Amino acid sequence: MCRYILSAEIESIQKYVVTSNKMWSIKAGSYILDKFNKDVKNEFDRSKGSLIYSSAGAVKAFFNDCDAAEQFAKCIAKKLKSETEIAALNWAVSEIKNSNFASAIDEVEKMIQEKRNKKTEQVSMVNNPLFADCEICKKYPACEMADIPQKAGAILCRSCYLKQEVRKEKLGIYNKINNTLDLPDDLESLVGDDYLALICSDGNRLGEILIELSKQNKPELLSKFSESLEKATIEAFKESVEAVFRDLAGYRNFPFLVVVLGGDDMTMAMPSKYAFKFVKKFSEKFYEKTSEFTDNLPKVSVSTGIAIAKRNYPFSNLYHIAEELQKNAKKLSRYLKTIQPGDEHSTVDFEIITESLTENIGERRKTIDFGTYIVTGKPYSIGSSDYVFKFEDLIGTVDKLKEKKVSNSFINSLYEVVSKPDTAAIELKRRMKKHSQKLSETKFESFIEIKGNFEKKQSLPLLDLAEIFTLQGGK
Repeated sequence: MCRYILSAEIESIQKYVVTSNKMWSIKAGSYILDKFNKDVKNEFDRSKGSLIYSSAGAVKAFFNDCDAAEQFAKCIAKKLKSETEIAALNWAVSEIKNSNFASAIDEVEKMIQEKRNKKTEQVSMVNNPLFADCEICKKYPACEMADIPQKAGAILCRSCYLKQEVRKEKLGIYNKINNTLDLPDDLESLVGDDYLALICSDGNRLGEILIELSKQNKPELLSKFSESLEKATIEAFKESVEAVFRDLAGYRNFPFLVVVLGGDDMTMAMPSKYAFKFVKKFSEKFYEKTSEFTDNLPKVSVSTGIAIAKRNYPFSNLYHIAEELQKNAKKLSRYLKTIQPGDEHSTVDFEIITESLTENIGERRKTIDFGTYIVTGKPYSIGSSDYVFKFEDLIGTVDKLKEKKVSNSFINSLYEVVSKPDTAAIELKRRMKKHSQKLSETKFESFIEIKGNFEKKQSLPLLDLAEIFTLQGGK
């Protein structure tokens, strides 16, 4: 009889995976963490409990006694340390009282959250005159020497040294998609002259589903659900790649980089011109695949953040922005659930960064607040939602404008108009009249209509349209 539950997670997973902009380092970090999760599955002693899942840097399991749970946590924490040097594991153990699995899961998650809130930043020893800093991450003291791409005899910290030892390995998902292609050597080769898009997706309300399942007091149901979820995420990813990149026909290298893929998590990088269509397709496929095994459970949607910048923008900063955007998208998902309780809809938020972003997304968006309205509809819904700002309409209208050869200068000139609310309405109509024939078959007019968003702000989403239109090569 399982009497205790263990919840464990790798602390600040992105700080380990994306310590630099070097492609081989990011790829190796992803590989090491994926291998860690697989090793946890293979080495779990099922005579002592039941493993719910081990994926995307997180582990959850039931145990027969508390000592076994603590011992297992210490064992995998030690393993993580030996394989990464710097990645740390947070864990908590909670007793299952009166066979109430749901209450125990809720309690252990609160304990993990408390640990997250109390975590402190490690002080780097870089710049200490007694140490040379690592040539890759530039964060930890160098202690090893190795040959890396484009440099022989590089001095590395222990963590980056462990990464370079597996830098030629790659995640299994690549071979499942195409076993003849390899990854580009660097981000420049990945995106070329395009901007880099970092996509961060996470399933909505999975915790609620786990609690709902746990009310039946059958650990095997949780394990089965987690296995089905992981399979659905990978299948949705694979089918989305095949659809957007047309089965990779004509490609010599993979046009994307997987950072995290497992459970309900997906983080990847790709050229920005593909990002919006990929997110739409992945959101649809994720919902479709998860609906196959959630007949008597709440449906599962996904929230996504897309951070876009030039390829030399610090990857770790871009990751942080993508996560913030994803959390912002989740706010809309929760709102949609309150107004449409029986439905479940995916959401997306995005930001195109053309300069150093020091403030958070909320502060940044205050600069496009003109008092009467804001000129963005972010975040957007995906799917058959009644919400006013739909992602499908946004990217569909961009495609139509490009097809009709509407000029980039015309779209951008409208931004100057809407920045002056007092005269905007009249001036917009005047300028649009000149292009009425080209615009007539698009939904362009809906992007110059002021509507209330989920936060009850008056929003005019023209800037979103202009940004994507310009980014995707509007003329």
